[in-house]
Parts: sequence; structure tokens; C-alpha cells
Amino acid sequence: MDDTVNSIPLHDAIAVAALVYGVDPSEMIEIGGFESYVYEYIKDNQSFILKIIHRERRTKLMLLAEVEYINYLAEHGIPVSRCIPSIDGQYVYKVAQFYFVSYEKAKGEKVSEKDWVPSLFVQLGDIVGRMHQLAEVFTSSDPSFVRIQWHEEPRLQHFSKLLQGQPAVIKYGQGVLKQLHAYPVTSQNYGLIHYDCHRGNYFVVDGQITLFDFDDMQYNWYVNDIAVILYYVITGNQAGQNNQHIREFFSYFLAGYTRHRTLEREELERIPTFLKLRQFLLYIAISEKQAEGKLTERMKLTLDRIRGEIERNEEIIDINLLF
Repeated sequence: MDDTVNSIPLHDAIAVAALVYGVDPSEMIEIGGFESYVYEYIKDNQSFILKIIHRERRTKLMLLAEVEYINYLAEHGIPVSRCIPSIDGQYVYKVAQFYFVSYEKAKGEKVSEKDWVPSLFVQLGDIVGRMHQLAEVFTSSDPSFVRIQWHEEPRLQHFSKLLQGQPAVIKYGQGVLKQLHAYPVTSQNYGLIHYDCHRGNYFVVDGQITLFDFDDMQYNWYVNDIAVILYYVITGNQAGQNNQHIREFFSYFLAGYTRHRTLEREELERIPTFLKLRQFLLYIAISEKQAEGKLTERMKLTLDRIRGEIERNEEIIDINLLF
């Protein structure tokens, strides 16, 4: 990241953040983050999350769009972590090269195996269906509050340079993008989506989900939101590669989703392509970490697995499991 102009060290930014949210700097506890710096703090006996985002990743207008949309969903009954303002009323606070955004911490804990049951699948589908229903009628209060369209995703702009020496992977990505550009875009099938709604981005307490982390929110096909969820069911620990588990998850998820929206068969038939897009974007993201010298052993294993799947031209899912 370029921190050469009007820059301050991260620890100074944390001290300022504590000040503007009304807590002592010692209250700011780092809890991780893949592309932003993420902290937890307690104020008035309530837990909150602070994200410190570099200006190279997001503009202020993009962050304001995220804040407005999250709070819009909360106001309409979607269980999300609401954004909260600084002590002087700013939802996006800028200091040097950083932006601060704070959220109520989601209630509960990460999804456990005992939580991973059909009733949760239905509930997740219900939440996503309601979000998409609300997205169809959402109008921003300010036309300058914008999120990117799917094809403006920075990782899709320069992947050929990053992946030099990997012609099979580059060709694969180009083929996926060609397919996507041919898909129709309508007000009924395309709008704002969460785009990272795997089970690492919601907590559960007493069987109830609270969704968070809208950092990847963008304009995209609604069914792609579903494909992302399905991708991590296929590749993650919660269902593994067991087709029966995948079919069961998807059946219950759709039961919740279709309470609010109808999915046409042709939309479901596009899911394998959207799965490939998620696979490709994950490969690019991990390749960026490799280029930065920040590759963990787990990331390396994932990179090797995906490269092998691409080079062997393996299908991610049997499409018959979707019907």
C-alpha cells in the first residue's frame, strides 16, 4: 500500500479511532481481517467492530453506500450488524490514508457443526431471499453513493499480468468472463448483493443468524450471491464433497429463499459458471498474497488445489444436484 502522502502509522490511526468512537486505545483489540484491519472494542458494556480501511481499497462514497445499505436492510428487519456513527455523527471517518467504519458486533458465535442443520439452511435462504427482494426496490439517498458493477472488480482487470506463466488458468478466467458478459441483466435478476455470505460471515445464537461483512457488496446477479454460498458448502468442511449433503443444503436453502423470490430454471443453470467465477477470484486473491510474500501454508494448499482443478478442467458441481 502507498502510505507516502498524508500518511500516519497504523498505531496512530488506532489511537485516533479510539478517540472518535469514545473509548481508550487499550480497548481496541485486533481480531484479524484479510484486506482491512479489524478491531473489537467495548463501550457501555456493548461490543463493537471497527474496520480500518486503506484509501486504495475503497473510496469514501463506496463506504457510505455500504453503510446506507446495511442500515436500510436493518430497518427492514434483516438481521445484520448495523453501522454506528462516531461520537460526532460520522459513519465514515477519514484520517490520513485510512477510513474508519464501525458496526455493532453480531450476537453469537461462529457456526458450529451442531448449528449446521436444515433449519439453519432454510433461515439462511429466507434472509438472502428477503435481502434480494429489498434490493429490487432500494434507492440510494444520494446517487454518488455507488458500489462497483461485477465486471469492475479490480481483480478481474489485471489478472493476466499477475498470473503470467499460467496460460491454462488465464484462459480459464477469460472463458468464464466471456460467458458472464453474455448473461442478461434486468431489474429482476440483477442488483446489490452481499457477495461473500459464507458461514464465516455470520454468527448464530439460539439458532438465529446475524449477517455481517458487506465489504464485497456490489451490483451483480442475485443468483451469484447464492452461488458464492454454495461454493463454500461444496469446498468447506460443512458439507465436503458429499453430493447428498450438497443436495440437502440446497433444497432447504431454496425452500427459504423462494418464500420471497422466484428463481427461474435458466438462472439456476448459470450457477456452475458463477461457481467458476468465485473459484477464479479466490485464486487471484491468494496469488496476490503470494506476490506480497504473505502466503500461509493453508493458502498454498488452496492455491495448489484450485490450479489442479482448473488444469484438469474439473466441474465444481454436478448440475443435476440443483434440480
